[in-house]
Amino acid sequence: MMVHNFAKPNKLSIFFIVGTIILLAGCSKTPTMEVPILEPQKPLSNTLEIHAGPMINYYNSSANPLVLSIYQLSSSADFVTSGFWQLLESDQSAPVAASILQRYGLDAVYPNEVRQVSLDLLPQTRYLGVFGEFNDPQLPRFSAIIAIDKQVLDAGLLVTIDQFGVAVSAIVERSVIGESQ
Repeated sequence: MMVHNFAKPNKLSIFFIVGTIILLAGCSKTPTMEVPILEPQKPLSNTLEIHAGPMINYYNSSANPLVLSIYQLSSSADFVTSGFWQLLESDQSAPVAASILQRYGLDAVYPNEVRQVSLDLLPQTRYLGVFGEFNDPQLPRFSAIIAIDKQVLDAGLLVTIDQFGVAVSAIVERSVIGESQ
């Protein structure tokens, strides 16, 4: 018969064993802290419809193509008060620079052209500005602006160009006269 001769554990060794177990148990689980994961706000996709009239950018007795720039703006005041040359040069020192979130330069729009442009509007966009690079910088409507809200986005955006300049508006449904409502 085999006899094991185990020594009776003293208080110090018991304290050491219990302390080690507690320490290992405490370290075995990493404390978790609930950190909310913030997903970046995604741009809102929208379509901008462009309708050019037959006499756009009239110069030297003929209609000419027109280059448009579309601006996503955080505020309207600086865009509205900017002159033709400030918008044309897109000078970063111009007052409007602080409110520009994004600027798109579009290919030339031709007389009588109808075009749809897909826009990804940034979540912080409050206004959409349109600028036409007209041959005559004295044209009073070289730029236009619209406030962006859910109603406008649901209706859709329309840019019209005629011999007097550019305009931007929400698309209004056309109804036929005499049609019951």
